[in-house]
Amino acid sequence: MRSALLVTMCAGMFLVQLDVTVVNVALPALGADLGGGLAAQQWVVDGYAVVLAAALLTGGALGDVFGHRRVVLAGFAIFGAAS
Repeated sequence: MRSALLVTMCAGMFLVQLDVTVVNVALPALGADLGGGLAAQQWVVDGYAVVLAAALLTGGALGDVFGHRRVVLAGFAIFGAAS
């Protein structure tokens, strides 16, 4: 049971890191397509970080109310669908 929990949490962290990497890899194309400079690209990364932090705080609070297992699985499903 503990190893399944560890694998699940590691998979979640891997997905977050993968998504952050995708944002950073896409920055040159975003800058070229939208005509923004370095400052605009920094705002893209900062905006992503703020939304991610808000989602983590919300997920923690929802986990306290509805149960952490249910919220983690729902978060995986929503994250996968959105990605």
